[in-house]
Amino acid sequence: MGATLRLSYANPGFAVTGEAVSVTDKTTGRLVELASLISTRVGGIGPSGAVRAELGPALHLWDFDGEFRARFGAIGAGAYEWPVSSRFTGAIRLEGILSPSWFNATDVPPEFERRATWRYGVGLALRYRL
Repeated sequence: MGATLRLSYANPGFAVTGEAVSVTDKTTGRLVELASLISTRVGGIGPSGAVRAELGPALHLWDFDGEFRARFGAIGAGAYEWPVSSRFTGAIRLEGILSPSWFNATDVPPEFERRATWRYGVGLALRYRL
């Protein structure tokens, strides 16, 4: 078992999509994410590698041109870890994050559809064990 507290910062931009067009403005928007993850070993590959599953809540603090919004979401991840030395492990990680739309129902006209905010990521890590 393991636990992680993670703080992330990003400039995700703002996207509007239509039937045949998608416009993304990468000059606006900031996101601060605070996440708490619990992980457990679900299997192994080889004599010392471990496959881990991770799951937890996330708080997303959005800032678009001075307008702040907070949303709660969820993170799910899978990782493969292997020993590098006695104190270091290497890891490759796949994750997905889902949270409600940045918009409130009153922010958009009824003909627009609000969608959940999601993203995914792939990471390579070198960890130090205490």
